[in-house]
Amino acid sequence: MGAKVAESQETAAHPLIQPNGPNGERSFTSNRLAFVFDSSMLPDSPTEQTEEERLHQALFVDLLHLAPEGAELFITNDSWDELPALLGTRMRVVRENNYEDWIVALTPESRTFLGQEALHNDLHLTFVHFVIHANQRDLFTSYDRMVSIQLDPHFPDYERLVEDYASILMV
Repeated sequence: MGAKVAESQETAAHPLIQPNGPNGERSFTSNRLAFVFDSSMLPDSPTEQTEEERLHQALFVDLLHLAPEGAELFITNDSWDELPALLGTRMRVVRENNYEDWIVALTPESRTFLGQEALHNDLHLTFVHFVIHANQRDLFTSYDRMVSIQLDPHFPDYERLVEDYASILMV
């Protein structure tokens, strides 16, 4: 892929994906990581994102990288049919009471992969419902492709996330 992932220094800038970076790329910066994508990796006719769509995308990437060690991403199986093929061995299937969950352990590799897919292909919008679970808690819950989202006060960097994403969070 044409993505570069690099550590960034803490900035006062709002962590948004910039639709047109200084060299024609899309970029995302948070206080943890910076993603820069070469515009040649984007679809031929990218759609304009609304401010809310950029916030959802930025929040998803921020959550991936802030989630505590050992966190897991639970995705409902009514999501995009091609997710199992895309996620491959990163995903495991858990069946319980005639219901199936798709679970991705948030390892450094899976966090990077999911972040890149979110920035490049809006992966987070292919999940109908998803939860970031750690330490026996649901730390983040998204319903209906991020139409309704809840952030638990125990999520790392909670105060900053609430400030940066107040317009789209239910706290």
